[in-house]
Amino acid sequence: MRQGYGRGQGRGHRWGRQLESSGIRPTLARELVFSVMESSEGHLSVEEVLQEVRKSEEGIGLTTVYRSLELLHSNGLVKKLDFGDGRAVFELSDTLSGKGPHQHLICRSCGQVQDLTGSPVDKEDFAGSMKSFIREKYRFTTENMEIKVYGLCSECG
Repeated sequence: MRQGYGRGQGRGHRWGRQLESSGIRPTLARELVFSVMESSEGHLSVEEVLQEVRKSEEGIGLTTVYRSLELLHSNGLVKKLDFGDGRAVFELSDTLSGKGPHQHLICRSCGQVQDLTGSPVDKEDFAGSMKSFIREKYRFTTENMEIKVYGLCSECG
């Protein structure tokens, strides 16, 4: 178990306060899952989150981690993504990560996923233009927009 992180520390701990402010009752498992997501730079599967959580608390199971991730997702703390390989991955929400809205580059060969940053086109202008186009042409109100770019990474291409 990590030093200074034991049972019963939930409500006073930084992650516990973040969960409470989002309307989630803090538990050890939820705090550990949120901590893993907050410290991760990448896109993690449920199994990868479980591996990290078990470094602190061996008794936490896959179902608990999955339910915790789903709860964090439904409350807007993490994003659930599907890159076409049949398994969900999670990343910290755009607001909490500080990245803001971003797109993903997905390698069709090795499955590597990279965040697309530093776009030459202003993301807000692009998103606004797409939403306007969709609304005018299809009379469809856009609530969320995800752009995934598939191809080959530098190692595979």
